[in-house]
Amino acid sequence: MTLSGWLTRSGRAPANGDVDRRLDTARVTLATRETAQAVGLDELVLAAPDPLAVDEGSLLTHLADAHQDAVLRLAGLADPWLLRGAVRVLPLALDRHGITLRCEYAHNQRDLRLPFPRPVHEASLVARQLEMLLTTAAAHPAPS
Repeated sequence: MTLSGWLTRSGRAPANGDVDRRLDTARVTLATRETAQAVGLDELVLAAPDPLAVDEGSLLTHLADAHQDAVLRLAGLADPWLLRGAVRVLPLALDRHGITLRCEYAHNQRDLRLPFPRPVHEASLVARQLEMLLTTAAAHPAPS
């Protein structure tokens, strides 16, 4: 997400003597490798926060530390060419709509987005959605 606007001073100075600034947002753009889409400021203000935002870091760390085997099985959902030459696959991002894995190669990287079968409305439901993806992955050959 890219926020564009003007950086301005607020009317009051913090007690520590720093300058208090704020971004007056004029434009918001959501971009992926394939597309970029403008988001209206009204949409941004009215958007509900992702229910996984607070827990994302701990969930990703847990996946990387305790379930690397599952991460590799999830990567099996990708086209086999994507995994050819990968030296490491890590969980990168997690939101209500899915998980993103980072495939690292000797000289570059590529991200793989795996949508959940259903959006998640609370952190306790992530495991079930990942299990559903793993069930689908079981029908695919394991990455080499």
